[in-house]
Amino acid sequence: GGRSCASRGPLVPCLILLVAQCFHRCRPDANDTKPALGTCRSSKLRNLLLRQRRARVIMEGPMMASASTASRVIDQAADVVDMVLHVCWHFILFLAYGVCWATVTGVVLLKQSIAAARNSKYCTWKRWKMPLTVVACVAFAFCMGLHIGYDKAFEGSTANELTAYSAGEGGNNNDAMNMRPSNQIQRRTPRPILELMGEATKERRGAHSLLREEYGSYYGSIFDKALLRRIFVSGEEARKRLTRRVMMKILSAQLNPDAYTRFTWATAGDSAAAGHGNRVGQSYTTVMEMTVRDAFSAVGVNFISRNHGMGGMVSTPELAFCNEAVYGQDVDVLNWDFTVTEARDAHRTMLWAARTAMHPEKPVLFMQDSPTASGRWDLISGLEDSGVAPFLMDADTTGLLQEILPDSMDKSTSQDGIPPPLRHFVCDGSFEGVGVCEDAPPHFVCGKPSGIECRNARYNVDQNCDDGRFNAIWNPGWRMHLLKGRLLGVFLLDVLVDALIELDSLENPDHRADKIGYGQGDYKSLLAFLQQKDTIDKFLFETAQTSVMDAWQGSGNLPEDLLAKGPSICRTALLPAQQRLDLEREGGSHFGKILATNNTLALAFSPRENHRCEVHATDANHFFFLPQGSSSIMRFPGIGELDLYVPDKTTRRKMTEALIMLCFGVCVEDDCRETSLGPESGISIAVDGRTVTGSASFDGCHFLQGTDGLIWTTLQRNDPSFDLKMSLGDESRGSLRVTSMAAIYPPIV
Repeated sequence: GGRSCASRGPLVPCLILLVAQCFHRCRPDANDTKPALGTCRSSKLRNLLLRQRRARVIMEGPMMASASTASRVIDQAADVVDMVLHVCWHFILFLAYGVCWATVTGVVLLKQSIAAARNSKYCTWKRWKMPLTVVACVAFAFCMGLHIGYDKAFEGSTANELTAYSAGEGGNNNDAMNMRPSNQIQRRTPRPILELMGEATKERRGAHSLLREEYGSYYGSIFDKALLRRIFVSGEEARKRLTRRVMMKILSAQLNPDAYTRFTWATAGDSAAAGHGNRVGQSYTTVMEMTVRDAFSAVGVNFISRNHGMGGMVSTPELAFCNEAVYGQDVDVLNWDFTVTEARDAHRTMLWAARTAMHPEKPVLFMQDSPTASGRWDLISGLEDSGVAPFLMDADTTGLLQEILPDSMDKSTSQDGIPPPLRHFVCDGSFEGVGVCEDAPPHFVCGKPSGIECRNARYNVDQNCDDGRFNAIWNPGWRMHLLKGRLLGVFLLDVLVDALIELDSLENPDHRADKIGYGQGDYKSLLAFLQQKDTIDKFLFETAQTSVMDAWQGSGNLPEDLLAKGPSICRTALLPAQQRLDLEREGGSHFGKILATNNTLALAFSPRENHRCEVHATDANHFFFLPQGSSSIMRFPGIGELDLYVPDKTTRRKMTEALIMLCFGVCVEDDCRETSLGPESGISIAVDGRTVTGSASFDGCHFLQGTDGLIWTTLQRNDPSFDLKMSLGDESRGSLRVTSMAAIYPPIV
């Protein structure tokens, strides 16, 4: 009896380890070649729940997916199952280790009990030593399993990505407008470039693993490197400038690890860019951020995307002269996407590009456009020689995917076997069953008769939120936004890795042909070197001859040097203008401070502008309101605006004259009409007591003109502000709605 009992003892841990191994069935992680203990995601039930969550997010959108009760139940179930499986695995693992330890170290105890067990048919251990040993082993195994298993339950890039995307991070209004630093990085010591490169590369692999799951067997065709090089067009210098900007952000984050370093992408555009018809979190701007934010976070940089698309707006003049107020002061990339409202118009492009290049941050200029439709890209690409970094996402080349992706008209292919992002996406060879046509009223966009199946499946908003004002045929659905956002994300991931490779080569100049470089870890000298190159590019544009009015008709005698390169200060009522959304550190808002001290016009909006549901796009044409038969006087620019945009008082003293632009309409209820300034309009305006006699109309806006012309001289020394008095007579037949006002000063030398 004693021999058989002793021989059975070592079999116990072996049996437990075998059962545990069969239970776990660990497989390699998608990002690693070898599975790490406790980190592999092998539970079929857990993966099923995660796949259900992913499908729900794709079909419903992150905002609604996170808001529904069923969504929360599934999310919680996935987390609970995940935690329980990891706890059980580590409990069994450490229990097996504990039994092995008890078997080996308990030989002495067993020897003491063998004498008593020889005459018995079963094993008899001492009643107090062995039970306590077993209990201690079990308790130890449970504690270690709970501790390690609970931590490991929430590791894994797929789970993190799904949780963030389901919660709508980056997709709600506050996130899209950068009102939160939710992914702020806190690292107190600089890290080597090679370490950053390794982490960024790992995150990029994780992003591509997500894309493989999302697009299935079509992943390779969509994200083919040769195709991506054709979609994203730029010159060699432009690519260097974008890479250099990312390099400077990385170095700044390492030199100031406790600071909040961010890379900001701002989208300027019309209703298609704003994502009308879709939820906020489904726009391509938000999808792009969700694709790249983990990789940028790995190198200490917070990637922020802001969608400033506004339905019905064109790029100039209002948005061009108000670019700081609308898009913010911290823009690294400004993305042009007015392909709906400016379908085949090229005359506005150069002015918008010039004003973008004059932005204090000198952002990279990105365009979503067809190079063959209007000739805009031919104009913009020429700015590369003037220190600007223009990029194009070629819509024509992106359209080649229509020939590769599954067509819903092909009934030989089951829709159930197609990944959800591609299901009902291409009909009769066209994205969403929509194609280009020659009919101008619908912005040269028409639906194909055979594409009704795809058009009906474009949007997935709740029926209670369905709003025909936004579901226009020219506004793409969630699948198109998802595809564009993913393509942009992959492009930026490649730029991030290129920036790290270039930084590594600058640390090792022996590996470079030009032998330019600095020592290991000399981030301060590296940053100064890159900033010097950026300053040279800025000087190139400021000294270059830039024509912005060649293609413009009916603009009067406006001075081109002021329009192209003069600094401007703007006050706007438009949403989502960053001026209205930025929080002031001391509390309140810049906009509220401006209105409280310098404005007597009421800020108003039309009830028709209200969106039916919060998940819709956030743009709205708010306005400053002057009722019929009333008057108002204001100081513009006010103290708050000067402190915000021109903090240097020496610069203010040089701002002694300006053009004054007002963008307004006279409206009866919501029926608005453009009007010119004159006695017949019923509108009277005075600037510092000097009467406005007329105006130069400029595509819906008006540059005020007095007896001395279009240039207004400031009356107070060292103060670039004006007193504006506006009156609206009873004969005006409506109220005055002012959306924006701007003062454009001559270039400051």
